[in-house]
Amino acid sequence: MNLLKQIKLIAVAGLGVGGFSAGVEAHHSITPHFDASKPITISGVVTEFKFVSPHSFVYLDVEQPDGTVVNWNCEMQASVILRHSGWTEDLLAPGTKVTINGSAARRDPHGCAFGSGLLEDGTQLNRGGVIIAATGDALGEATGANNVGF
Repeated sequence: MNLLKQIKLIAVAGLGVGGFSAGVEAHHSITPHFDASKPITISGVVTEFKFVSPHSFVYLDVEQPDGTVVNWNCEMQASVILRHSGWTEDLLAPGTKVTINGSAARRDPHGCAFGSGLLEDGTQLNRGGVIIAATGDALGEATGANNVGF
């Protein structure tokens, strides 16, 4: 094969890989599992934070009006996306008090899609990963991954 044909083949292969990776980055919508028309706000104490990919999860004990405690789970962005914005495994350590705003799960009465969070010290967390300290200073950067889906 001559040099020109090799260069063309490499260029076409590179475009194919680039197009595939762009599609993977878009991922998917939350709509099949969560109902954005049903916003929820829950406050509780973190029992576990699974800082993993493809989706991270935070579990928290939420006291109900009757005094019983129910363990909720909220699905979040992938750890790789959150890590780029400054999140660590310790950010939502067990025992951390947090208020979460999100979208109710369609099939789990105690599940949600994480929209934003507020820690007891005033630190704000958003779905795209940005952390805003109680002082108002951004501690991380938006990753560009704040799309409609996870």
